[in-house]
Parts: sequence; C-alpha cells; structure tokens
Amino acid sequence: MKASVYTQYGPPEVLQLVDVPKPTPRAYEGLVKVRATTVTIGDTIMRSFKLPNITGWQKFMARLILGWNTPRRHI
Repeated sequence: MKASVYTQYGPPEVLQLVDVPKPTPRAYEGLVKVRATTVTIGDTIMRSFKLPNITGWQKFMARLILGWNTPRRHI
C-alpha cells in the first residue's frame, strides 16, 4: 500500500510516497480502507514544526513529546 511519509521536519519536499506493508488487524480490530483524506493547516504546521505563539518552555515540551529532529512515528 502507498503512504506519504516524512522522516524530518521541513517543507513539503520532505514528504515521500513509499510502499509500506498492509497492516494486519489483530483480534477485535478492524481494517478500514481510506480512499482520500484532507491535509489541514495543523498538518502543515506539524510537518514544518513552526509552532506559532508558544513560549520556549512549551516548545521544549513539544519537542520532547514529538521528537527532537525527526518524528518518532511515520505518518
């Protein structure tokens, strides 16, 4: 299956379209086929990591949770 993945923060050019293995649902889980989705302003802010109107402490906590240089989980 195809997925849009980024391994570093930055402009739209960091996005890569790659083949990833199809997930296998476990017991009591379901697999939903998504044909289309939206890209919101929140998605672009997270990808670029330009967080508006936050203090140094809040930015530190955001980086601690989201990852210092790269996202911890692929999108």
